[in-house]
Amino acid sequence: MRYINNSLHRRQLGKGTTGADYTLALTNPVWGRNMYFKTSNGALFVENLFQLTPKLALIPGFRVEKGITRIEGNIGTIDPTRVPDAIEHAFPLFGVNMQYRPNQQTRVYAGWSQAYRPVIFADILPPTPLDATDPDLKDAYGYNAEAGISGELGHSALHFDVSLFRLQVDNRIGSVLQDDGLGGQFIYKTNTGTSVTNGAELYVDFKPQRLFDANPAKFNLSVFTSTSFFDAFYDKGSIVANGEVRDISGNRLESAPRWISRNGIQCWGDNFHATLQYSYVDWSFADALNTLTPSANGGVGRVPSYGLWDFNLAVYLNSHFTVSASLNNVFDRQYFTKRPTIYPGPGIWPSDGRSLVVSVGLRL
Repeated sequence: MRYINNSLHRRQLGKGTTGADYTLALTNPVWGRNMYFKTSNGALFVENLFQLTPKLALIPGFRVEKGITRIEGNIGTIDPTRVPDAIEHAFPLFGVNMQYRPNQQTRVYAGWSQAYRPVIFADILPPTPLDATDPDLKDAYGYNAEAGISGELGHSALHFDVSLFRLQVDNRIGSVLQDDGLGGQFIYKTNTGTSVTNGAELYVDFKPQRLFDANPAKFNLSVFTSTSFFDAFYDKGSIVANGEVRDISGNRLESAPRWISRNGIQCWGDNFHATLQYSYVDWSFADALNTLTPSANGGVGRVPSYGLWDFNLAVYLNSHFTVSASLNNVFDRQYFTKRPTIYPGPGIWPSDGRSLVVSVGLRL
C-alpha cells in the first residue's frame, strides 16, 4: 500500500539578468509560469505465487490506484480558461503470469496484464507556442500479452529466449502536424486511436567451444544476436488535420521500426576481452498520418534506417593495469534517430559520428 501527499510550487520562464554572476533575480517580477500543484494519491498492489505443481507456477496480481492533482496559478502563453484546475485518475489493473519448467534448463512462460497511461500535466499544457493540445484529450489504456520459451543447451553452449507478444493501446496519445492558416505549422497533441503491436523477440548466445569443454580457460568465443520484429499499426482511428477528418486505420504506428537487431562476436581470454557489434534499426514514420516528405521544420517525415558497427577492446596488462578502447560508429555513419516535437523544438536528433575513447585503469 502507498499513499502520497505532495505540494509543489513551480516557477519558470522568468526573465533574468545578463550579468556574469549566478543569480535568480528577475528583471521583470512576473514569472512566465507560476504554478502550484497539490497531489494526493493512494495505491494498493497485491500479487501471489501459486506453486500448483513442482514444475508449474501461476502468479496473479492486481493494482488499484486513485489520485488527484489540484492546480492553481498562471501560464503567460496560455489562455487561463485552457488551464485545468484538477487532473484526476482512478483505475484497477489486473494481470496473470504462468511459468512451466519441464526441466532445470528450460522455462516456458506466458502472461497477460492490463496497462493504463493517464493524461498528465505535460500533455495538457503545450510546451511551446508551436504546440497545441486537444482540450478533450483522454487517458490511454490497453493490455500486453506474451508467451515464450527460454533455456540453455549443450553444457550452456547455447542460451536462448524466444517470445511472441501483442500490445494494444486504446486512446493512444500522439502528435499531428497542423497548418495554422497563416503559412506556418504547429504540433497538435490528441488521441489518435487504437494501436496494435504484434511482434517477436529473439535472443541467442552461442559459445561453440563449450560443446567440447564446459570450462575453457585460454580462449573463449561467443556469437550473439538480440533481434525484435514489430508489426505496429493503427487498428482504428481518425484525427482532424487542417479541418479535415482523416482515417488512419491501417497506418503504421509512428516511431515504431519493423526491425531492431543487435548482433556481434565476443572473444576473451586470460588477459583480454573484445567485442565487435553490428546494430540495425529499420525505418519508421514520425507521425500517425505516415507523412513521407519531411515538413519545413523537420517535425514529421520518414526516419531512415541505419546500421552501425562498434568495437570494444580491453587488455589486462597485469593484475593492476588495464587499457580499454572503444571505437563507436566505426564507419562514421551519418544518421538520426527521431524527429522530436518537444525540446529543443521540431527537427531531427542527429547522432554522433565516429568516436574513440581510450582509458587506463589502475587497481591497487
